[in-house]
Amino acid sequence: MLLLTEADIRKLFSMEEALSVVETAFKDYALGNSKMPSKVYLNLPEFSGDFRAMPAYSFQHQIAGVKWVNSHSKNPQKGLPSVMALLILNDPATAVPLAILEGSFLTNMRTGAAGAVAAKYLAKKDASITAFVGSGQQAYYQALALLKIFKLTELRIFDTHAESKKTFSQKIKDSFNISIHDYRSLPSCLEGAHIVVTTTPSHTPLVLENWILPGTHINAIGADAPGKQELDANLVKKSRIVVDDLDQASHSGEINMPLKEHLISSSDIQGTLGDLILGKYSGRQVSSDITLFDSTGLAIQDIAAGAYIYKKAKKMGIGETISFWETPHIANIP
Repeated sequence: MLLLTEADIRKLFSMEEALSVVETAFKDYALGNSKMPSKVYLNLPEFSGDFRAMPAYSFQHQIAGVKWVNSHSKNPQKGLPSVMALLILNDPATAVPLAILEGSFLTNMRTGAAGAVAAKYLAKKDASITAFVGSGQQAYYQALALLKIFKLTELRIFDTHAESKKTFSQKIKDSFNISIHDYRSLPSCLEGAHIVVTTTPSHTPLVLENWILPGTHINAIGADAPGKQELDANLVKKSRIVVDDLDQASHSGEINMPLKEHLISSSDIQGTLGDLILGKYSGRQVSSDITLFDSTGLAIQDIAAGAYIYKKAKKMGIGETISFWETPHIANIP
């Protein structure tokens, strides 16, 4: 079995590769070329967190697996990441474990890529100003992915955490020649933005309907568990809504609370990103449309990315080979 650390995966997986792998994963899922039950939650409110088990199977890669990932909102106060993950890959025919991958970097990369792929199909092609509500790790990866697709000239940040904003800005400045502006007023940050990215753990709407101009695209990334909500329900209702997966989004995405409160219905949802990529329906119909991508994070993205990394690592001889077993017919599997 191959063990791949974050350092290994950073050598093996670029954002350009993530964009391609993730877009293909969405198409494969829409075509029925992968299997994925909804993620399972182990809620631990006494620790201000939860665990999620995310299994999937890719026909294309002939690999099955599961990601075990947490979300603990108070971890940064302890010097720990809010999100940490491990990905286990298996041979689907025999169930033999093939690899264990550090999953946090992989998760950040595929989530950033998913947002950029959605914007590719939903935002205006000449979008140049992006506003970030929240400036943590995922905001950085969303920015990194968007900068690979759009000719952005300005990034705007709104966050109550000064250190987070400073880190975000420095990491972007180290790699890109682009204007970055820090806003103390959220409405001012959003005014005139072509793309808005929300990456907070909020359970209370932060972005209100009258702060978003016609023609804006929104990537709603933060709401990934029941009860979370970053956008005003009226804003959600007036948007053309695209989800990564309808079932997951309905119980744990940005649309979960508006649906629960009967402020929107399933008829308000245009469809999945995979079907949009395949051209089964149109995303932005007119220039003034407000478009919304509700991203909950799909196991098919993790398995597709993990399988790609695993196969590339095998070819390049990267990673450590380990065995848990003494039984020869398992321990000696190449």
